[in-house]
Amino acid sequence: MRVQPNTHGYLLIELLAAVILIAVAAAALIPSIVTQSQAADQRSLVSRLLSLDRRARALSLREGPVVLRHDPDQSEIRMISDAGDVTVTEFGQAELGFVDHEGNAIEQIKIDRFGRSSTYTIRIEIDGSRTKLKIHGWTGRAALIGAGHE
Repeated sequence: MRVQPNTHGYLLIELLAAVILIAVAAAALIPSIVTQSQAADQRSLVSRLLSLDRRARALSLREGPVVLRHDPDQSEIRMISDAGDVTVTEFGQAELGFVDHEGNAIEQIKIDRFGRSSTYTIRIEIDGSRTKLKIHGWTGRAALIGAGHE
């Protein structure tokens, strides 16, 4: 009696090769997915910071001078109007810092009743990625400067 080979299944080596190929493909894709997620978080944070600056400028035109104050120990920025109203914006796990046009760390930005301030930069660090958002004091125009990882 002859034993016929099994032609209905896969050999162990074939299954092992398929698992290895899937693992290699996953290892190649995961860093890309993580990087895209971090970039999306950073874009969202920059968008929120720009929105906060625009709201502060609009408020200063309506109600007078506004101060954006950042406490280095907190990841929040307080918008304080001349009328004493305070709006707190939380920024979660991000580390933020205000810097003046000379590169000195500052704790607040003063926006006058015409919606103008000195030009300032916000240092942003989120998930090990660092960038700077420079905001022109007279126009409110913004530019991202140097994104990178530690």
